[in-house]
Amino acid sequence: MVKQFPLSALEKDVPSSANPPHSLPECRLFHEQAEGRTEVEDYIAAKYLQVHGAKLKEFLPFLLQLSMKGQPQGAFGLRAGCYYPLFLEQYLKDPIEQQVALLTKRPVDRASLVEVGNLALTNKSSGPLLLVLLAATLARAGFEYMVFTVTEQVEALMKLLGFSPMLLCSADPERLEGDSAIWGNYYRNNPRVMIGDLRLAQEVIDTSPRLRRLAQRHESDISTMAAELAYARTREPSL
Repeated sequence: MVKQFPLSALEKDVPSSANPPHSLPECRLFHEQAEGRTEVEDYIAAKYLQVHGAKLKEFLPFLLQLSMKGQPQGAFGLRAGCYYPLFLEQYLKDPIEQQVALLTKRPVDRASLVEVGNLALTNKSSGPLLLVLLAATLARAGFEYMVFTVTEQVEALMKLLGFSPMLLCSADPERLEGDSAIWGNYYRNNPRVMIGDLRLAQEVIDTSPRLRRLAQRHESDISTMAAELAYARTREPSL
């Protein structure tokens, strides 16, 4: 049994007389041509440089950002499985859908997968809310699995929230195309390639009163972002 994350720190996200609805964090999705996209990229790049000494110059097609009163609190990058190849497929010997099918022991359609990366946080306290909104949005958009490369710290946070990521393999920088030196000390944090079952993640949210309430407070953001991602999920494959 995975210990549940103590979410008392997130109660500040719930509207009250001291914390009215307009002060809730805002979550937005930015496609590659979206206004404000460059600022999100700059935020992610600055955090990677600060934390890992990495010089990040490429980003996933969609960026999901959490902000509070106009100030960024965290961000993720997203790439639908219909895009070929996914960045993390460099670490794998076979296509990602084959690897996921082998691990889950069930047929997997590539269109049901979404790659998550480019994680950046202003502070660790933003992590739980960002993960809940990410999982709820991806599940609503119709994705079944998210695939991602994470450090031990992020993996531990996911498990504390009650999510149960499955290990695919270690992320070996020797398999990367180009200069791996741009990643700074990122690979010293033992990143691993993992799978998250979004149906199970949604069950965790639905059965946890605090997580469910958290998602409900951001229903409008989740619905808007999921609609755009659902279109990306069903588009023609991009080679």
